[in-house]
Order: sequence, then C-alpha cells, then structure tokens
Amino acid sequence: MNPLTLYATTYLLVDVFCITMATGIIRKVGQSFGSELEIRYFKNFMGFYLLYCLTDALCLPFNCALVPPSEGVNTVLSTINVLAMGLLAGSWHLFAVVKMGEYKEPSVPWRIVHGLPFVTLALLCVINLMVPVLFDINVQGAFIEGPLYALVPILSLSCILEVTLRAFRHMQKAQTQVQRLEYRAFANFSLPPILACAFDVFVPNTPIVAMGLLASALFVFSTLQETRIFNDSLTGLNNRRRADQYIASKIMNASQERAVYLYVLDVDLFKQINDSKGHIEGDRALRVVAEGLRRAAGESNGFAARWGGDEFLLVVDGNRELVPEEVVEIINRNLRTACDRAEVDYLISVSTGYAVCTSPEEHPDQLMMRADRMLYDKKRIAHCQAA
Repeated sequence: MNPLTLYATTYLLVDVFCITMATGIIRKVGQSFGSELEIRYFKNFMGFYLLYCLTDALCLPFNCALVPPSEGVNTVLSTINVLAMGLLAGSWHLFAVVKMGEYKEPSVPWRIVHGLPFVTLALLCVINLMVPVLFDINVQGAFIEGPLYALVPILSLSCILEVTLRAFRHMQKAQTQVQRLEYRAFANFSLPPILACAFDVFVPNTPIVAMGLLASALFVFSTLQETRIFNDSLTGLNNRRRADQYIASKIMNASQERAVYLYVLDVDLFKQINDSKGHIEGDRALRVVAEGLRRAAGESNGFAARWGGDEFLLVVDGNRELVPEEVVEIINRNLRTACDRAEVDYLISVSTGYAVCTSPEEHPDQLMMRADRMLYDKKRIAHCQAA
C-alpha cells in the first residue's frame, strides 16, 4: 500500500469512527438527559456534527486524487462541510445556553443576533461560488484554502468560546455540586476544538478537528449523564441518593463546635394544588419551591435536595450567626421571592422542621426522624388552628 492510500485509509477510518461514536451518542440520549427542548437542541448539534464528518469523508477521495477529479462535486461537498461547521457551532451555543437555564425558549431576536456567525459563513460561501475567497478546487479536484478560509474556524470558535465565558460566570454562582460539574463541562468544551484547530494550522489535512469536537461532545454527554445520578430531574436539585451521602459525610465530622442542622420541608396542601389545578401545575409548584430553597441554600451556605414527592431538605453547617428559626425565615422569604418571580397566582407555603446533630455517633435516620417529628408537630398545630 502506497503512502497516499495509507493516509487516505487512516483518515477515512477516523471519520467513520467519529460518525459511529456520534450516532451512538444520539441513540443514548433519553428523557433523563433533560427537557424535550434540550434533547432536541443537543440532537441537532450532534446531527450537524455527523454532517460535518460525512462531508469531510466524502471530500477525501477527491483531495487525494483517488477518484477522477470533479470540481462541481467537490465544491458542493466542501461548501456543505463549511456550513456544517457553522451550524454545529451555532447549535452547540443554543443547546448550552438553554441547558444552563438562561433561556427556556430563545426569542426570535436572540436567535438572529447569535446566528450572525453562521449567516456570515453562509454569505461567504455564496461569494465563494463567484470568487474563491474561502477555498478553491484545482484542476486535479483538490481543495485549496482561500485568503479568508481562516474565518471558518474563527467564526465557529467564537460561538463555542462565548459559551465557555458564560459557563465560567455561572460556575462562580453555582449553588450545588451538580451545577458546578455541569458548568465545568460546558467551560471545558472549547479546549479540544481550539487545540485541534491550532494543530491543524501546523499539520493540515488531518481529521484532528473532528476528533477534538467528538472528545468535547463525549465529555459533556458523559458528565450530564453522570450528574443525572445525583440530580432530581424535575427540580434540578440534588436527589435523595446524593442527600444521603452528603448527610452521612457531615455527621461523620459533627461536634459541638461543628453542629449540623437538618431542615425538612413539606409543601402545605400540595394535594389540593394537584387536585384543583392539575399535576402539571403541581410540578410547577415543586419547581418554584425548589428555586426558593436553592436561593435559601445560597444565602445560608447550605445543601438543598428534594427528598421525594413534595418533601425537601436543607442541610446547614452550624453557624453561630444564624439560629435555626432565622434559617426558617430565610427559606420562607426566598420562597415568597420565587413565587413572585414565577408570577404564581395561588399560595405556596411550606412547613419546616429541623434537628441538630453534634455527635458523629448519631445515625442519619435518627436525625431525620427528629426533624420529621418537629415538622409534623407544626403541621398538626397549623391544621388545628385552621379548623
């Protein structure tokens, strides 16, 4: 096998590997990955990545003169390849900002502004059909970079880098370990593609960019899948499994000087919300409570989790500046703020019980039972007063 054939075969095998891996990722994306919108945007991103790899592979025989030259076919494939690069960068940006909670559904003006890099690439491709500013196809049918070809990776990477900056900003405000892991994954996404593009400058005509993008996509996908293990899919808070681990780790180091406070919250009259307004609104009410608790956790430097159903937890290290009832007031105040922000037109309130642990000998179940006992004592008193 001559060197050119060996090179082409190796290049093609790498592209096939990337296509196979990307197809596997798409098939593995399930409902636990996120909302329907997030799943659709992520699949769009991976779909454009597949288009990029496929056109890259189809251009290879022409660039290596392994098939008869065809300027028209290679021009079409190369144009699609450039557009696919812009589309995958733009779709990644769209998925990331939605996944990071900045937009539930991006508006049309937002889409237009953030679609400018792709629109610019599209215009350059149109101009390239008349004047080879991006690339040209020589008489042998091979791809030749034009004077403005560097704009292709620059415009594409600008979308990816913008996500990185957003992710770093979110990392500073993350209130849970799960959030920090997810934001870190988004922040690190840009590193392999940037290194791949830099490598391609010095060693061109390799499939390194496709491999860099695949490495980033695989890292983000695996991180998001892993965080789902410790994340409540409805509210975004830590789930019961993660709460069990966290409480156990805190009790191990508990003492008089390092007391651990466990707060148990139960949504008042939650069944009535479900019965009168439906389960969809009930789910929304739980997300509002979770948002209030997340803010309360940030203010009290605590750990928030959904225990199950309409029951939530807040774990706070002993703080001499905050007595337990003050933390309860922080919870209620942030819940009211969350209700106002969500424009809820009905009352959402919680009852809260708490217990303190000052000894590593105490079992987590005992701590939970004492907090539960206070919670239901308060609920019983409230029901008696209401009656």
